[in-house]
Amino acid sequence: MAPAMKEIREWLGDEWARQLAGVIQLMTQQEAAAEWAAGAAEPLLDPGADMLWWEQPLTLAPEAPLWAGLPRETWTELGGRTLRAAGVESAEPSEARQTCGELLAQSFAGLAAALAASRGENAACVKGGERSGAPGVACSTVTVVLFGFRLPPILFGIHPGFLEALQQPSAAVSTSKENRPPAAPPAPSLANEAPAAARNLELLLDVEMPVSVSFGCAQLPLQDVLKLTAGSVVELNRTISDPVELIVNNRVVATGEVVVVDGNYGVRIQRIVSRQERLAGSKEEPLASSSPPRTA
Repeated sequence: MAPAMKEIREWLGDEWARQLAGVIQLMTQQEAAAEWAAGAAEPLLDPGADMLWWEQPLTLAPEAPLWAGLPRETWTELGGRTLRAAGVESAEPSEARQTCGELLAQSFAGLAAALAASRGENAACVKGGERSGAPGVACSTVTVVLFGFRLPPILFGIHPGFLEALQQPSAAVSTSKENRPPAAPPAPSLANEAPAAARNLELLLDVEMPVSVSFGCAQLPLQDVLKLTAGSVVELNRTISDPVELIVNNRVVATGEVVVVDGNYGVRIQRIVSRQERLAGSKEEPLASSSPPRTA
């Protein structure tokens, strides 16, 4: 492999792993990391495994797509934890598989945005989806660590034509003051990436989520609950001066004070809860397996 193509291949692997970790972290609300390994892996870890293969073309080379292959344990955990974070406690395998496909689509959209920012030209995802089998190319591996546990590795494949397309000069060629092209077109650049968190957040801006306010809580014996009638007073665990909690998707995101706006109750936010505090307040069960990733 030519040095330039090898450099592009490594950047694609590292960037997609970073985008995938960001999407997983946002959607599962759990600390996640992903690392791309340069060594090639077999196109299929286990011929009998229930693999989820996702094929994603990009406008830069729509005939030369990218691929991701997830073993059953990986797509089950990622899809299931995303659904649980959204309030779906019990999901069918088909729902977890479909949800994991949405995670992959968002991660490739982030990769396309990074390519567009680095090359200064349009780069977007063409409609992707599952494919019936493994692609006929050598795949590298991406290992995801979710909430401290390693998942079986994801396979990441790149069509050779896509690498060749990225070796071509960018269409956004700068011109001189006389609008004359430079003597030699600049080589494609894969640096100066936009922040991954901001790009991933844009994918979620249209998602609607329930917002509620908690004034407090109380624990009562069942016999006391049965005695409640109209006019009964239940004492909560907060005083009048304590702030109320603003809850989004079963997570406390802010605290504030109750106000009245045009005859309606409202909350004036006084403090935003940090991400570390949200993670510390989330008690998640361990993954089904914490074994190290398999190697090809």
